[in-house]
Amino acid sequence: MEKTKAIIVVSDNRQQFNSDKPSCMGEILFKPVIKWVVDWCENANVNNILIATDIKEVEWFNNYGDIISIEELYKISETQREEDFFIIDATVPFISDNLIKQSYSLHKDSNHEITFISHEDTICSALWSKGSYIKHIANQLNSLSKNMLSHIKCNYGIYNSLDTNVVLKAQTKKQILNLNKIANEMVIDRLLDNGVNFYCTDGVVISPDAVIGKDTTIAPGTQIIGNTIVGEGCTIGPNTVIENSTVGNNTNIHSSFIEQSKVGSCVRIGPNCHLRPNSVLEDKVKLGNFVEVKNSVIGEKTSVAHLTYVGDADLGSNINIGGGVIFVNYNGYSKSRTVIKDNAFIGCNTNLIAPVTVEEGAYTAAGSTITDTVPKQGLGIARARQINKDGWAIKHHERNVQKNDK
Repeated sequence: MEKTKAIIVVSDNRQQFNSDKPSCMGEILFKPVIKWVVDWCENANVNNILIATDIKEVEWFNNYGDIISIEELYKISETQREEDFFIIDATVPFISDNLIKQSYSLHKDSNHEITFISHEDTICSALWSKGSYIKHIANQLNSLSKNMLSHIKCNYGIYNSLDTNVVLKAQTKKQILNLNKIANEMVIDRLLDNGVNFYCTDGVVISPDAVIGKDTTIAPGTQIIGNTIVGEGCTIGPNTVIENSTVGNNTNIHSSFIEQSKVGSCVRIGPNCHLRPNSVLEDKVKLGNFVEVKNSVIGEKTSVAHLTYVGDADLGSNINIGGGVIFVNYNGYSKSRTVIKDNAFIGCNTNLIAPVTVEEGAYTAAGSTITDTVPKQGLGIARARQINKDGWAIKHHERNVQKNDK
């Protein structure tokens, strides 16, 4: 099938879809409908993909194939008459790679000029065709029926699929909502077969491209988006979002948001943490309540317990970060990095003014604002000395009582 080509036809149905974009740009499980079609074609090794449309805003389709106008299909019909093309409407998301391959085998083995795809008596908006027939077919994809086939004067055949979903379309918002439900059920069924646990699927939405290991439990309210990989024996959720990230084995993530990051094995995250893009947590890291990490590496067995922002930093292993610590990475013009080496201890409410380094085994005193290197095994103290004023509270109280009496 390496020499075959696909033509994905995008009709301008924006008025029907009640949107500024055509319905093929609507999302099913976080992925545009047209991307479902493209992925099935590529998985079937139909890699030469043309997007045929008369919509002027072609930038929507730039990532999906070479864009041509509907008029150019007529030129293909004249110049590539004997080549085989897989022609499909962009709103048909559940045509699988296996179906594409099997229907092509029938098309070739039977020497058909056109091979339609159907389920029972319904003709799908997808077919194989010799190039010479493209101009007759492309504009009728959404209205194909068995009644029409009798008027086709060529050697054609029908590939009957047992899958009810192959004829479903995504042309209205209501249809897309229904397709999301169907697709999500398909994904969850596959994951159950692969050994993933669900004790309740309320609010669970999982990308078809996600990979999840056996004995991992997905709790309610969890969304797993894009090309996310989750290892074995994890607990994800409740109320967690993981987007285009990797998670190791035996990791627990509770009520947190992970995006474009890498999380190791035996890691504990949450509740209420946020890993922003380009964050790396090595094995056995702990992030507690309300911790935000951005563009940072946190080494093995390091603990960031609560109420802390770690931005643009490189942390070693076995470090303790106290509560309320802020990595001050931005001076209003540029970002700088902080380095904390193995076995360091960062006291509560420390401000680390980047660029700055805390050397191996060093401490910072609670409440310090650190602007210079803290040496190995040293203690960095950067705070004003405490002064006590005896009896101040009594006088303060008396002054305020007198004011209120007036």
